[in-house]
Amino acid sequence: MNLKEKMKQGPVYGVAVFTGAACAVEAVGNQGYDFVFLDLEHTPLDAGNDIEKLILCALRSGVSPLVRTADQDEVVLRKLVEMGAEGVIVPQVAYAFKRLVELARPRGIGVMAPCVPPTPEYARELIAAGANMLIMGNDMWHFQKSIGKAMEETVSVMRRENP
Repeated sequence: MNLKEKMKQGPVYGVAVFTGAACAVEAVGNQGYDFVFLDLEHTPLDAGNDIEKLILCALRSGVSPLVRTADQDEVVLRKLVEMGAEGVIVPQVAYAFKRLVELARPRGIGVMAPCVPPTPEYARELIAAGANMLIMGNDMWHFQKSIGKAMEETVSVMRRENP
C-alpha cells in the first residue's frame, strides 16, 4: 500500500533523516514507519547522488521517501508545519495551522507536523488539530537521546562502581 492509500485510512508516521546516513533511512523503514523525510533545504544533503542513494535505500526498506527541496516552485503535495517549541503548539500559529488544515483537507493535501517529543499525548494533540502526517523526530535527535540514555543508565553507573 502506498503512502496516499495509507493516509486515507488515518494518520501516517515518519522520521526525518538529516545526516544523510543510508543506514538511518533503512532503520526508519525497518522499524515500520510510513515515510522518511529527507530535507534538502536545512541539511548538508545535496540533490545529486546523496538523495538518489537515500531514496533507493528507502524504497528497498519499504518506507516512502518524502523530499523537501529549497525550490518551492516544484509540485508540493504536502505542507510541513513547523509549530513552535518542542511539544507545544504555539498559540500565535494556531490560527494559521487551523486555516491551513481547512484549505488542505478538501484538496486531499496532507498536513505534516513535527511530533517532538514523540509521545502518544502530543501525537493525539496534533492529530486533533488536523495534522495527518507526523514526523516523530529526526535521526540525530533519536541518536542523542539513545546514547544519552546509555550514558545515564549504564556508563555513569559503571564509572561510579569502578572509578
